[in-house]
Amino acid sequence: MDAYDRLLIEIYRAAREAPLSDFREIALEAIKPVVPFDTASWGIVRFAPEGVIVDGGYLYRLPDSMIAEHAQVQHCEPTVPIERLADPVVLTFCWSDPQWSRAELAPFQAYLKRHDKANALNAVMREAATGQHASVSLFRKDRRRRFRGDERALMQRLLPHLVEAYVSCEAHELAKPRLSSASEYTAFATVDWNGHLHARGAGFGELIAEEWPHWTGRELPAALRARLGAASAEFVGARIKLRVDRANGVVFVSARRRSPMDQLSARERAVAELIAAGLPYKRIALELGIAPDTARNHTRSIYGKLGVNSKGQFIRLLQRHSAPVTSS
Repeated sequence: MDAYDRLLIEIYRAAREAPLSDFREIALEAIKPVVPFDTASWGIVRFAPEGVIVDGGYLYRLPDSMIAEHAQVQHCEPTVPIERLADPVVLTFCWSDPQWSRAELAPFQAYLKRHDKANALNAVMREAATGQHASVSLFRKDRRRRFRGDERALMQRLLPHLVEAYVSCEAHELAKPRLSSASEYTAFATVDWNGHLHARGAGFGELIAEEWPHWTGRELPAALRARLGAASAEFVGARIKLRVDRANGVVFVSARRRSPMDQLSARERAVAELIAAGLPYKRIALELGIAPDTARNHTRSIYGKLGVNSKGQFIRLLQRHSAPVTSS
């Protein structure tokens, strides 16, 4: 078994076992001994008249500010008509070469210098499922350490596996059945930074359609896209509740129906979850560091808000709101 075979095994193992938010870092660390690099990026790009537009991704040993800086210089970044080349496309650049010293490239050159990108290997492949372009770029600080032809050939062989392994990890992550803190079934999706849907778990589309009946499924509704700039944000609609979270370049969107539990205070929700777990008052008090009488008072308040009179009614109410969402 050679180094490439071992690399593939390590990448596919990570796709099965690692959280989606960690997968790209793990995969890049596995690549590093085979194709050495200092920094890297892995994400989704578009090729537009105004330049290469980054729609989402993960930065390896690079500052988050680099994305905004790139947007300022994308208009003068040299581009290649990749549609005329074989897919995947792998290109190497040594930015200190004379052909890149033209005056119109000065802002882009300054950007490269700030981030020590003297040499670059850019691997790009169109994803059949989404129509977007996956891009993995490796960078070296030392201009003398050019990427070799055999390294470019290896990345050309490897990129389809990286894309497939990421999709597999994504599907595994989104397929996990989860209950929210409100004991409500929650479905998940991943999107790019502009709200274009990348993958979605079971029930996600049905939940979105309950709030927006004419939703097309290609991108998040405008009310949600407006919230994508924040590290985390919530949207509460008439029927559903959604949350957007970012983790290592992955944008997760979780969706669930609004639940009677939403009207409870944070302390009441904590008590309610322990009641649902079957704990008696004394154990609830011990778990939360409160007096047993306080636990009883919270329970009375919970029952009053939810319109139930007993633990049995309370459990049945939770069960009605925790079933997976299915297509009609």
